[in-house]
Amino acid sequence: MVRHMDLCDDCAPEGYHCLGSMCPKRDVPVLCCDRCGEPITTGYKVDDEVFCEDCILEELETVTQEDFAYVYNRELEEEEKERRWA
Repeated sequence: MVRHMDLCDDCAPEGYHCLGSMCPKRDVPVLCCDRCGEPITTGYKVDDEVFCEDCILEELETVTQEDFAYVYNRELEEEEKERRWA
């Protein structure tokens, strides 16, 4: 998501006043995580949502080598059964 944020950092030179609403650091569009709302510089898009690195890890399913081997072996067993019955 994009949020508009006030990034004012008192940038007016000494002896000058803040530009207020004319300041280019006011109302700045900032990319934010759709889950936690924190500003991010790099996002990870899933469907139509953008996530930060921490939230994307929570969103995605973890797959281990053991999980892969189990699924792969099950598929091989199914193929073998189909060949036997064919």
